[in-house]
Amino acid sequence: MSNWFKVAIEQKYITSFEYDSFQNWEEIGRGGSDISDPTGITLQVINGKREIPVNGTPVDFMNIYCDAWNGDPNLRPSIVKIRDKLKNMRMTMLMIASKIQI
Repeated sequence: MSNWFKVAIEQKYITSFEYDSFQNWEEIGRGGSDISDPTGITLQVINGKREIPVNGTPVDFMNIYCDAWNGDPNLRPSIVKIRDKLKNMRMTMLMIASKIQI
C-alpha cells in the first residue's frame, strides 16, 4: 500500500475498501499507475478538489460520482447502491464548461 493511501486511511479520509476500489479503477481506467505526485493528490482530495467532468458526461453519472466522493466516508453510497443507480441511470447529457469544478 502506498504511504499516502495509508495516511489517508488512518486519518479516515478513505476506507480500505475504497483504497482497493481505487487501485482497481486506476489499473483499468488509466492503463496502469501514473501518479507523479501522490502526496499532492492526497492533499487536493482532502481539501475537496475533484476531477472536472468531461463534456457530455451524463447528469446521473455525475451525481453518482459526486455522492461517491462525499467528504464524509460514512455518507458515501455502498457499491451495491452505486450499481443499482447505474442500472437505472438515464443517459441525459449535460455539456459543461471546462472551467467548472464539482
